[in-house]
Amino acid sequence: TQARATQSDKPDLVNGKGSDKEKLRALERSIARDAAEEERGTGKEEVVLKATNRAIEKALELGLFFQGQEDLVVRLRTGTVGAVDDIVEKEVRVGKPRRKDNKKGKEEKRGGGKGDEEVKQEAEGQELPETQIRKVSVLEVAITLN
Repeated sequence: TQARATQSDKPDLVNGKGSDKEKLRALERSIARDAAEEERGTGKEEVVLKATNRAIEKALELGLFFQGQEDLVVRLRTGTVGAVDDIVEKEVRVGKPRRKDNKKGKEEKRGGGKGDEEVKQEAEGQELPETQIRKVSVLEVAITLN
């Protein structure tokens, strides 16, 4: 039988005895021991490909390709992740350019019909956040040797 590392085998970094360097060395030994035990265990490594947005289709194609291989097992997992967007404030242009209507010879304003004063008021009255978090769909393709 294989002895598994328990919580008591882990070095106590907060209340343990010794200097910080000794604690770090004990932590490194513990990590190396755990990695060696894991390597001796199942011997199966999993490669995970994560894709969002337009890359999901390509990830599915790769998963389908590897699923056709006899010695590989492919698992698909779906979920959502939070994507952080930085918001950069642009200068508001007041006074939209005019264009001539060739058929009638008249000038028209471009845009949705808001006047210059309305655009100014909206720009001054809004306080924009620095960042924004949005939810994005994610696909994980996990590939393991059989």
